This record gives sequence, C-alpha cells and structure tokens, in this order.
Amino acid sequence: AVLARDNVAHELGHNFGRSHAPCGLAGSPIDAAFPTTDGSIGVSGHDVFAWSHGLTSSAPVVNSALGDVMGYCNPAWASPYTYVGILNFRNPAITSIVANLPRQRVLIVRGSVNAGVDVQLEPAFTALAIPSHPEKSGEYHLEGLNANGQELFSYYFAPAVIDHSPTVGHFTFAIPLSDSLEAQLVTLRVSAASGMSSMRRAAPRFPSVLAANGVALPAVALRRASSGATTVSCTDAAAVGILVQHGTTGELIGTSPSRSISIPVDAGTLLTVLCSDGVRTIRNSAVAN
Repeated sequence: AVLARDNVAHELGHNFGRSHAPCGLAGSPIDAAFPTTDGSIGVSGHDVFAWSHGLTSSAPVVNSALGDVMGYCNPAWASPYTYVGILNFRNPAITSIVANLPRQRVLIVRGSVNAGVDVQLEPAFTALAIPSHPEKSGEYHLEGLNANGQELFSYYFAPAVIDHSPTVGHFTFAIPLSDSLEAQLVTLRVSAASGMSSMRRAAPRFPSVLAANGVALPAVALRRASSGATTVSCTDAAAVGILVQHGTTGELIGTSPSRSISIPVDAGTLLTVLCSDGVRTIRNSAVAN
C-alpha cells in the first residue's frame, strides 16, 4: 500500500512539472538542479499525516537519507525542493491568468515521435481553445499547405519528452484559425531533418453522408450499451477521428483516432461531437440516449 501511494505521488509530481530525482535507477528526464547528488531529501522531516490519522502515537521522524519521491528509491518522502517546486507550479495567480485568457477558434494539431525513427500525426480538430504555439524550436517542422502545396503556416519545434519513456516524444499545438486559413487548408505535414515525415490530407468531399434522394443523413449516431456507456460515431465515411465535449461546459469527454468512441455519460447529456477527416472538422450536437 505504501509503494502504491508513493507511485501515485511520483506520477502526480510529473504532472506538476517535476523531473526525476537522481535516486535508484531513475532514468530520463533527470532533474539536473536537484540539490543532493544521491537524490535524498537532504533534511529530516516528520510524518504528521500518520499522526493526524491515528496511524501512530506521534509524528515519526523521517530520515534525511530517504530518497525523494521523484526518484526510484523506496521508501520515499518529499524533499523541500520537490514540495516547493510543486507549490510554485500550482501557483493560483498563474491559474487565474490562464483561465481568463480568451478562447478562439484554433486548429488542434497533435502527434508523437517514436525513438527518432517514426513520426505519427493524429487527426486534427477545429475547436474553441486558448492558442498554444511551440515553446521551443527544434528539428521538427510542422506545415499547413493549400491545394497547390503552398505554405499557409510553419512552425519548428522539439517534441516534449514522455516521463519513463525517454525515446518517445509528443506534441500538441492549438494554432489560431481564421476563416480564410480554414478554407484553404488541405494538408498537414510534419517532417524532420533526418528525412522522416508524416502527412494528413483533407478528404476530397466532407461530409459525404447523403441518402439516395439527396437528403442529408445525421452526421452522428449514438448507441447505448447494456454497460451504461454510450458509443458515439461519426457516420461520414471520410471521418478518421472523433472528439466529444460536454455540450454545456465544453469539457473534453474523450477523443479517438477512429470514427467511434465509447464514453461513460448519463442519458440526456448534451454533447458536442467533432468529426475530423484528418484536417477539417464537422461540428455536431447530440443528446446521449
């Protein structure tokens, strides 16, 4: 139970911007600024949690030689360095600033780089969000092209490293999208100096769901399973990706690089369903059955 608790704290630490402490066999990314060379917490502490919950009769001393929770040593404890780092990351002033930034129409482009030999570009979606550009330049090149192959936008970037998987990187950008840019955009391409590349092209005709008499069919189908989950599907044959949001709050419920996704949602919930042909997006509203 203690090991499971420490593992959860370790992974949450990554979500709060912490890299590995140099303790045990911890791999990349290692925090080069960690204050002790062996990854120990460096100062004695007291387990007030155990005391306050009646697990002990006093607050036991935590030895300064214990490894930091962001390393691979057990047992582990949080050093002052990690504690303060997480507090700074969660600074409510920063959260307030981000929350008040205006949403605008953006193109969400995302993908991954595996072991430096493979680039995977996921289906893109048009949505309302806070714009997000590459934080630092690198060898990878993202381009948006029109039907003639002319460049509409261009960004050089370095993929973010996945914790515990140093050979895997990922990228997600929210690129501001005007009416003109959306109308012209036909191809997304990510390439690297090594010659690797990945491309997404818009379908020639999207949406293409028409009945024999020319009347448009519903672009989204919903089916509720006996388990209580709802399967949401984009019925257009050109769809290669789906993203589902809560229709009222805009909260992301789920996304999949396919035409369907199963989501746990109550009957009667208003949904916003985005169907992507890889580059372009059709936006639909539906009610979970």
